[in-house]
Amino acid sequence: MYDYADKAGEEDALYAQLNALKPDPATNAATIAPAVPKPPPRPKPEAPTVLMRTPHLSFLPALADENRLEVVFPKEANVSAVLASAVQEGFLWLTTRGTATARIKEVNIDLSREMAHLPVYQTRLWRLNTVTRQLDDLTSRVPATAPFTGLLMQGKALWLPTLGDGVWQLDTASLQARKFGELEGLQHPNALAVATVDARLYLLPDMARLQWYESASSKWHGYSEWDKHVRSRVGGRSSTARLAGQGAWLFFAEADAILADMRSNTWRSFKDALFASAPPGAVSSSPYAALPPRPTQVMCITPDPQGGFWVGSGSGLHYLDPSLGTARNWHFSPGVDLKTHMPSPDFVFTSVVSLDSLFDTWSKARVRSHELTRQHGRPLNPVHAATRLPGFVTASAIDQDFLWLACGHNEGDRLVNELALLHRPSHQWVGRAQVPGVINTMAVAGSRLWLGLAGSQQLLSVNREGWLQIPKSQWLGDEISTQEIEAKLVTLSRRELALHTFWSGDYTRTAQLLRPTQDFEMNLTDLLIQGLCFDKMGLKQPEMAARNFQEIIKRAPNTAWAKEATRRLDAERLADGR
Repeated sequence: MYDYADKAGEEDALYAQLNALKPDPATNAATIAPAVPKPPPRPKPEAPTVLMRTPHLSFLPALADENRLEVVFPKEANVSAVLASAVQEGFLWLTTRGTATARIKEVNIDLSREMAHLPVYQTRLWRLNTVTRQLDDLTSRVPATAPFTGLLMQGKALWLPTLGDGVWQLDTASLQARKFGELEGLQHPNALAVATVDARLYLLPDMARLQWYESASSKWHGYSEWDKHVRSRVGGRSSTARLAGQGAWLFFAEADAILADMRSNTWRSFKDALFASAPPGAVSSSPYAALPPRPTQVMCITPDPQGGFWVGSGSGLHYLDPSLGTARNWHFSPGVDLKTHMPSPDFVFTSVVSLDSLFDTWSKARVRSHELTRQHGRPLNPVHAATRLPGFVTASAIDQDFLWLACGHNEGDRLVNELALLHRPSHQWVGRAQVPGVINTMAVAGSRLWLGLAGSQQLLSVNREGWLQIPKSQWLGDEISTQEIEAKLVTLSRRELALHTFWSGDYTRTAQLLRPTQDFEMNLTDLLIQGLCFDKMGLKQPEMAARNFQEIIKRAPNTAWAKEATRRLDAERLADGR
């Protein structure tokens, strides 16, 4: 997530860098001449017009004592995010991403202006002494010409895949680096992810193949079974590909979630087991909203000492048991956050288009909620609190019998990020704390938990031992009682409660809450919700539904509201055979 002002500043720096370049007559390489004109600033939208928003209800324990420490990266490194981390013998190894720079080598007078402005991000390699907190920039030790895509510690060897320059291996004792490329058997210069299975290293060069490393010959070999079992299931999103190993098991996640026993060569998809019962969300399609990841997007995979995998995704937390072939899910309640901005004339989209998109998202989420509830025989909707998990999971780390989780959820245009601690054997929640950004990676080292954030020039750490000493009497089981939920609901306003009951499927109570009174006048949102309460999916009273939809058309003719109300009226007539 980025702030509008931050993006504008990043664009300013990019234009300044492009304009500073000089043409070279010998090579014909040049910046665009005259200087690249900066386009007129895009106006920031006015305050959003909220259609509906359910408040986030938190059921986690009280905030824990963090005892937070910060390690600041050198200013000249231009660090904008910590990408990955690994621990070894008192050191924490990190890769970071810098701010955008111009793609200087590709700027040519024959290129279009848009191509010339494509940004690239420089990555760096760091080593932190977790005792003295001395931070060393070791980027020069690995002279890769492409960004790092991850890192993996294997003994004293640190493996660094890159996006375009093969795979690098760094001896952490001598700090000598070695590159593996085409001569060593790599079938593609890209390396998206690496993992170990039975001490063998596997590499994902692209979405179409898998390779493994033979240490005796220092060669990479192709893995033919990939074509049979995986290639047809990938979606091509290389940036979301994840690879992890545990014992004999290899777990790959992208468009699908596939677990393979590399000893017996058996492959199985777990996508339905992980996501089939995930409640739908309804969020804004505004380009200025902080959107969560896709519900089926796997964000992190952490091997469990007992032989399974902890999986963090856009819909919550999951545990895969390969030996049993089962999955346990903690699907959080995404809530409802539908809104639109009132755009100025300079914007390429209109309020009608924005509203149409939101109404469509809303309708699909409602239909999906009904289908899931009917299929599974229990409430599965955006607002039903079935777990204390506070949001989607972006990173996790094992710590003895505990699991650290980086979670996030939307509250309007604000993305709230939290650190939570789960006791793995009992599935009880120990503590939580809010953090100032999305956590990309975390690692346990010594007495502290280290957190690498997106959009930050700092590395954070908290005192993990203090968290682990929280008395069991303060832990909370994952199940949420009806009394707890009701205690939260009584704090909501009339409209907030109506939204909650509507998405819970309690249409009778919703209609009662939105009934006009002397001190409560219905707005367009209220009329739309009230009409839907009486439609064919609700209380099946078409006359009452039509009355509310017609009132919308009367109040706001020739608007997206009227268009949606007309569509609803037509749907009711078709349902009645009229």
